[in-house]
Amino acid sequence: MSKRNSSTQRCLVIIPFLTSGGAEKQGILLAKALKRRGHEVDVWSFQTNRPRSEALSRDLNSAQIPHHEFDTFPDFDWKFSRTPWSVRKLYFFLRYWFLPNRQFQASIPKKSFDVIIPFTFSA
Repeated sequence: MSKRNSSTQRCLVIIPFLTSGGAEKQGILLAKALKRRGHEVDVWSFQTNRPRSEALSRDLNSAQIPHHEFDTFPDFDWKFSRTPWSVRKLYFFLRYWFLPNRQFQASIPKKSFDVIIPFTFSA
């Protein structure tokens, strides 16, 4: 592991998927620009059934930017929060929010960042 300059930041850029969409291209452009300025940059994304962009993957590899692709997109159900507490609400909270959240947290690489930049899309 190399020593970091005091002005060097550990940056995480989160893109939705590794596809050729606008948010993804902008995120990778920013990641490459940060890397050229001497920052440590990681890019994280989620897998999708849409065609994966090999050009974007090559871009990340040629810029020597580590990339992590999560197996699943977290789909947390927040409907339980609209009702008063009950045994049923507790079940739905555990089943559809708490357990998926724990599984997703377990899949996250154990790293720390100074800056996190999410590129999102409308759901």
